[in-house]
Amino acid sequence: MTDNVDPAAITAKGTRSVRTEDGRIVEYSVTGSTRADARTVVAGYFAVTEEPASWTEAYRSLNVRMINVSLPGLGMSSLHPGRRVADWPRTDLAPVLEAEGVEDYHVYGVSYGTIHAMAVAQHYGPDRVRTMGLRVPYFGLPLSGELGLPDGQPRLPVTAEVQRNTLEARRWRVAFGRSMGLPVDERDQSLAPPEAFEASQEAMAERAARSFAAMSRDYPEELGALTGSTIPLESLMYMMARDVALDLPGLDPRNVTLSGDRVVVWYAADDEDCPPSHGKWLAEHFGARTRVFEGYGHLGGALIDHPGFLRELTY
Repeated sequence: MTDNVDPAAITAKGTRSVRTEDGRIVEYSVTGSTRADARTVVAGYFAVTEEPASWTEAYRSLNVRMINVSLPGLGMSSLHPGRRVADWPRTDLAPVLEAEGVEDYHVYGVSYGTIHAMAVAQHYGPDRVRTMGLRVPYFGLPLSGELGLPDGQPRLPVTAEVQRNTLEARRWRVAFGRSMGLPVDERDQSLAPPEAFEASQEAMAERAARSFAAMSRDYPEELGALTGSTIPLESLMYMMARDVALDLPGLDPRNVTLSGDRVVVWYAADDEDCPPSHGKWLAEHFGARTRVFEGYGHLGGALIDHPGFLRELTY
């Protein structure tokens, strides 16, 4: 992650890039089938990363051309502080689709990526988006408040607080850094994480550890999808700023006009991160083809049987 991305470094890495209208760099990869009749899938994880062999083999066997876009500040894509997720399809994805000559496609997201997948479906509509897939999804604070559902997140600082480096933002940097094993500014070593963060970590720690142990035992290859996917601390702060990740102005799942067989929702009943109630509500709202996991938590809902998920998505 950098504000001064070198496109030559992206080429050397073996990925591709485009430049946005405001001058930012967007990194992306194209993998899978090279056949002329391949179906294009736009993926929403976090950043371009090496994927398990079973996934890349599935792309070829399903005749899928996979476009994976690194979100702002992740991989080698430029930062975009204070961005609106609802605008991401127009500002970041559109130049990628144009560069690759893509007209219609399938889109899916996982966890944080699901708000981007819904933004894509909301922006482009059913004429260009064939199907939409959501794995361990969530939606923003306004809708969860309206529906009386848990939002699953402590109150994070907004972009302006991150930019001003307020005391609360510094405490959140310490919290994220220590929990993810990332280096923290020496001047902030004595700061305590916010009470809300410690409470949420305590509430989910035992369940998360149990889920990770179950995944390590039963699905070690799938866990390999997380290899090398460490998020830089500063990128994480802007990525998880409340106005970006939770307030979600302009984005409402009820504005997505796909439904029925054109929507796939997979979620985990024991998800310790994204509220299962969000997955359940989205599945019912869209009348989606649904699968519910249990025993493997957030990671299981995000990673298990990904070839099967793609098969459902590109039916």
